[in-house]
Amino acid sequence: MGTRSRIGYLNEDGSIISAYHHYDGYPAWLGVTLKKHFHTERKALKLIKGGDMTTCWTKQRWSKKLGSYENRFYGPQYYSKRGDDLPAQTSKNFGEFQKLVAWEEYIYIYIEETWVAYKVHTKTGYSGFANDAPCTFLEMVTIPKDYPEEYKESLKLMEKLKTKAS
Repeated sequence: MGTRSRIGYLNEDGSIISAYHHYDGYPAWLGVTLKKHFHTERKALKLIKGGDMTTCWTKQRWSKKLGSYENRFYGPQYYSKRGDDLPAQTSKNFGEFQKLVAWEEYIYIYIEETWVAYKVHTKTGYSGFANDAPCTFLEMVTIPKDYPEEYKESLKLMEKLKTKAS
C-alpha cells in the first residue's frame, strides 16, 4: 500500500506545477529524499515536469520495450515511461492546487529554495474523493533532517543481499 503524495513547485506568479507520487510519501522518506536529492530549483522542477510517478528515488525503471528493469543509477520511475499519459499539472493558485489533492496523504511544495510539507486532512479523516472526502485543511509538518535508523539499516541489508545474489 502506498502513502500517496503530491509534489509541487511554487512559481513566482503564484501558480503551482505538480505531480503525483505514489509510494512512501511520508516525511521521513519522501521529505528527506526531496531535501537530499532534489534540493535545487533545477532538480525540483525537472523531477516534477516528468509527470506522475511511482517513486522519485529508485533504481527500478519502466520501458515500453523492456518492461520493468533495474538501472545503475537512482532516479524517478515515471508512469509515462510505461506508456501512461500522466503529465505534471499546473494550478493557477494554492486553492486550485489543493483541489487536485484527491488521494494524497501528504503534499510537498518547493518554495524559495526549500521543501515544505503538509499533512492532508479531510472531513471523514480519510483522504480520497472515493471516500467523498476532499481535502478540508492542511497541517504543516516537519521534514526530518535524515532517514530513520531502521530505514538506513534495511537499505544496507538490501545492498548486501543484492551483492551476494550477483
